[in-house]
Amino acid sequence: MNEYMAHGFCFLWEKPLVWLHVISDAITGTSYYAITFALLYFVYKRRDLPFIKIFVLFGLFILACGTTHLFAIYTIYVPEYWLEGIVKGVTAFVSLLSAIIFIPLIPKAIALPSLTKALEEIKGLNCKLQKQLEEQKQAEENLRSLTQRLKLATDSAKLGVWDWNLTDNTMFWDDRMLELYGLTLETFPGGIEAWQNGLHPEDREKTIKECEAALRGEKEWNTDFRVLHPNGTVKQIKANGLVIRDSEGKPIRMLGINFDITDHRKLEDQLRQSQKMEAVGVLAGGVAHDFNNILQGIIGYGSMIKKKTGEALTKDFIDEILALSEKAANLTRGLLAYSRKQVLIVKPADINQVLLDTEKLIVRLIGEDIRVKTKTTKTPLVCMIDSSQIQQVLINLAVNARDAMKTGGELYLETGSIEIGENEVKKHSYEKTGRYAVISTTDTGEGIDKQDLKHIFEPFYTTKEVGKGSGLGLSMAYGIVKQHEGFINVYSEKGIGTTFKIYLPLHLSTHSEPIKEKTVEAGGGTERILLLEDDLSVGTVIKLTLEEHGYQVDRIEDPEEGLKLYREKSGEIDMVILDVIMPKKNGKEILDEMKKTNPHIKALFISGYPREYLSQKGFAEDDATILMKPINPDNMLLKIRELLSA
Repeated sequence: MNEYMAHGFCFLWEKPLVWLHVISDAITGTSYYAITFALLYFVYKRRDLPFIKIFVLFGLFILACGTTHLFAIYTIYVPEYWLEGIVKGVTAFVSLLSAIIFIPLIPKAIALPSLTKALEEIKGLNCKLQKQLEEQKQAEENLRSLTQRLKLATDSAKLGVWDWNLTDNTMFWDDRMLELYGLTLETFPGGIEAWQNGLHPEDREKTIKECEAALRGEKEWNTDFRVLHPNGTVKQIKANGLVIRDSEGKPIRMLGINFDITDHRKLEDQLRQSQKMEAVGVLAGGVAHDFNNILQGIIGYGSMIKKKTGEALTKDFIDEILALSEKAANLTRGLLAYSRKQVLIVKPADINQVLLDTEKLIVRLIGEDIRVKTKTTKTPLVCMIDSSQIQQVLINLAVNARDAMKTGGELYLETGSIEIGENEVKKHSYEKTGRYAVISTTDTGEGIDKQDLKHIFEPFYTTKEVGKGSGLGLSMAYGIVKQHEGFINVYSEKGIGTTFKIYLPLHLSTHSEPIKEKTVEAGGGTERILLLEDDLSVGTVIKLTLEEHGYQVDRIEDPEEGLKLYREKSGEIDMVILDVIMPKKNGKEILDEMKKTNPHIKALFISGYPREYLSQKGFAEDDATILMKPINPDNMLLKIRELLSA
């Protein structure tokens, strides 16, 4: 303590008192500074707090107060009272400014929720947030479950899902879509190009135009097209899509599904083929009826003239008439065979023996410049077949092979067996499961174009020159095999050759009946026969044929008159011959009426309609008392003699 101390007089020059003021001002000023820096640091870290300016201003106020206390220590020793007054003035200004700003904010501060209430609100918000999180978690779980179910649904339905972002041309495909187009994630190029490049070249332009029309809003995206896999596999695809547009109507996304309809299209083709065959069958039935009636007259008259004339030239002409009539009859049989309405007489027969028997005919038929090589199995291959019809199939195939080998070649005939399961049906062109005998015919001819292969079994379709073929050979073969509950496939390459494979269901029995040619002698008699035939020419020729062989014949066209005559003279009439289909009443109805007069009546039906049609009229398909027009006169005489002698 010295005489120059500014406040020496005020503190009575007592050293402890001076130190008391110095220390207390120093501690107070330092604390104010510490509080200020703490507030500023707090504000810096919590800039999100409300009333942040108050915190800053309050910090400045405390800083000014701290400066005042520290400057008070200085003025104890140095008489800088003006400077001290300025410091106190600044402090006063800051304090007044803080009061002016702070006091109006007190109501707002008072309005702030209490800490307890705030904590309760925070707790409530936390509960609400927790509930929202749980709801969101449940929603995500539901969405995940829904997504899984949707994926299962699309997988089970084999639907391919795609999503195209038009803004950046990014394309999403699921696994099924990649499978439909024969791609993998590694080979998927992305973008709309992935889809366009996969389209079959023949369908690409049309399909892309349809897609562009859908984007323009001109039509819905609902179409089908073919896709070509990198390995050459072709798939038929059904496509549906939805265009997503922005508020201005501009397309921004397109999404949809693809579905493989390849198998469905195959079934449709089979249905169309079946309908086509049914239509041909109806046509064949009608044509056969009228045509067979005409042929019956030609054959009948020709047979009678042939037996009566002795002139060689006339006999040759008549032979030609009969030959042409037989060809015409074969034409109707061909139509019926294709439509599977031809009559079959099936018996167990060894396919090996049928092939060996037919080989002899084939060798004579196809000529010496074609070598026939035959190979059969060591064990019998017994099937329930009409051997003559199967022989006809083999002959037709051999004739086609001959025509395909104009400069000669080789024809391979081979038998075998196969067990066809579900996997084989799916993977190959087999039609149904089972155990089959297989007959193969392979030629080294010019082969068949792929376009022709699609139509090869259709009636009247031929690749031969005009006048060289009727187009019924293969369709007959197809119909006969189908009627035997089998199927026939063809494999061919242009310039290499053609193979036909016939699949016939194997019979459980290993015993077969040999193929025998029946030779019969036609006989005559003196009995009286009532003939009911509405066709004049057919009735006349049958009457003349029967009378030629000693029979007495009453020919009547009207069924009612015939019925009346029989009722009057049933005791004198030994047999009736009835056309199945006649005006007013059919033959069966007339016979039923006649049986009321004579239950033991002997009757023979004749008809030009197919057996299947007759079965709808109440006749059994294997009914032995029906002769199908055109009828060989000798066969008719034999059948009449058998019935009368029974």
